[in-house]
Amino acid sequence: PPFGELIVSANATSYPRDRYIHSARHRSMPHKPSFRGSYAIYATVTDALICEVPWPRFAEYVPKLVQQASTQHEIASHGVRHDRFEDQDYALSKSSLEAITGHQIVGFRKPRLQPVNTQLCAEAGYDYDSSENPIRLPGRYDNRHLPRIPRNEGDLLRIPISTSPKLRIPLFWLSWGNIPRPLLRSALNRALDHDGRLVLFFHPWEFIEPPPGVPIPKVVRRRMGKRLHDLVDSELRLLAHRASFQSMKDILDDSVT
Repeated sequence: PPFGELIVSANATSYPRDRYIHSARHRSMPHKPSFRGSYAIYATVTDALICEVPWPRFAEYVPKLVQQASTQHEIASHGVRHDRFEDQDYALSKSSLEAITGHQIVGFRKPRLQPVNTQLCAEAGYDYDSSENPIRLPGRYDNRHLPRIPRNEGDLLRIPISTSPKLRIPLFWLSWGNIPRPLLRSALNRALDHDGRLVLFFHPWEFIEPPPGVPIPKVVRRRMGKRLHDLVDSELRLLAHRASFQSMKDILDDSVT
C-alpha cells in the first residue's frame, strides 16, 4: 500500500507569450498530454495536466477551463503577472481566482519562486505558500540555507519544492529535462524515503511540442512535448506504487490535524 504523499503541480502560465497558448489551443497537435485518468490524481489542477497556481491573466483567458478544473482539484494563486510583482497582487490574484472558480483560494506560489512577504501573504488570506525552491539555481537564487520540509512561519505554512536530502539535487520542472534519468529516479526515491512526500511542479506548455518561431532556450527545449510526457508518465507510474496523490491543500489539512 502507498506509504507516502505525492503532490504534483504546475504553474499555469503562457510561455513565452500569449501566442504560445493560442497555438497550443487551436492548432492540430501531434501529441496531447493526458495523465489524470491514469493515476486517479487528486491534486491542484488546470489545463491538461496537474497544474497548480494559475494566475488571473491565464484564468481570465480560459475561465471555463479553470472553473471546470476547480470542481475536482485545488486552484491556487500565482500572482497577477509573471514579469513583475506588486504588494497588492497577493490579494488581487486571490479575489480574481475566487470570482472565477467560486472556491476559496488558500495557496500561493510567487512567480519565478521569488522571496515572499509572509506577513502580506497571510494578511491577504492565504494559508500556505509554496514559493521556496531550497536549491542553488545559478543566476537566480541560492536557497540552500532554507529548510527542505514544511514549516510554519506565523500564520503561514511554508511548503518547499522537493529536493533530494543532503546534496539537494533539484527536482523542479527544469531538472526533468536536464538531469540523467538514473540520477533523477534515485533523487526522487531518496527524497520520498527521507521526507515521506514529494512536492513536484511543471508547466502545461512543457508537454506541448514547441510551435515554430517561438524562442525557447535549449536548456528548456531539450526535453519537451512527448519526450517529457513519456518520462513523467513512466516515473509517476513507479511512484504511484509507493505514494498516494494529494493536493497542496492536503498538506495544510494534515498540519492542522
